[in-house]
Amino acid sequence: MKKVIKFIVIGIAISLVFTNIIFASGITDPIEQADFYKPKVQGENSKLIEIGKTILNVIQLIAVVIAVATLIFTGIRYMYGGIESKANFKETMIPYIIGVFMTFAITTILQIVYDFANGINNS
Repeated sequence: MKKVIKFIVIGIAISLVFTNIIFASGITDPIEQADFYKPKVQGENSKLIEIGKTILNVIQLIAVVIAVATLIFTGIRYMYGGIESKANFKETMIPYIIGVFMTFAITTILQIVYDFANGINNS
């Protein structure tokens, strides 16, 4: 049962990490809808949107750096550890995998919320 749950969690993590949201629509004829290709004027919230985008990018960067640094540290501990620490390696990696999954899921959800809010603001 534990193996099934592990595979489900890993499958969900992989699907969240590798999904892309595409907001594409059909090609618009510039003759019929000439205003479609004009630049959109952003309202008073444009400064707030830029600050939010910067904060989101920093959070995503920090999350990736921490995840990679933790993986490197755990790998070095595994390589230089004794037989007992190698036997307990699974116990160490399960919380790491859950933490990385939660980190990337949270930053992905924040990116979706930002894209959704930005899409409403621009329309």
